[in-house]
Amino acid sequence: MNDEQKLEIGKLLRELRENTGKERQEFADICNVDVSQLLRIERGDGEPGLMTIFKIATGLNMKPGKLVDIIYHQLDSKELLDRFQF
Repeated sequence: MNDEQKLEIGKLLRELRENTGKERQEFADICNVDVSQLLRIERGDGEPGLMTIFKIATGLNMKPGKLVDIIYHQLDSKELLDRFQF
């Protein structure tokens, strides 16, 4: 995943968290994710792994597949999928 993709995913996850009305620490506790890891992801400095996506989805009260779908469509709308690197 390149830096632009990480930034976009982080921005999206931050917006979704903020829409819950939860502060970062409270949300991290709900998701059972270290707050420093959540901060890195939201800043675009880290890549959320599959288990982290599952945990964040749980904190957002959605199925992990729905969260992946939202991320996919966000990257697609920004034309970032064609440059997706594994």
